Amino acid sequence: MHRQRGFTLMELMVVISIIAILSAIALPGYQRYLDRAALTDMLRIASPYRLAVELCAMQQGDIDGCHTGQQGIPASHRSRYVSGVSVRQGEISLTGRH
Repeated sequence: MHRQRGFTLMELMVVISIIAILSAIALPGYQRYLDRAALTDMLRIASPYRLAVELCAMQQGDIDGCHTGQQGIPASHRSRYVSGVSVRQGEISLTGRH
């Protein structure tokens, strides 16, 4: 009598199906996690710029002269999710990484 070793095609198909179902459930949750992490990083990066623009506006009485690298506003910053920050006339713009 000859013993067979290994898995049958049906067993392999069942395992692949289970993995596909689990990944279909897990991937949207992981994407939401990444989106929240990116948003948290952007808010953390924007916070000192917001404070600096407020101080600049109070000192000058207007936001027209509030630009990146001037009047105490920090120069551009990079992080895992942010590739650059610019301030022009008090408007803070963050550029995200894809």
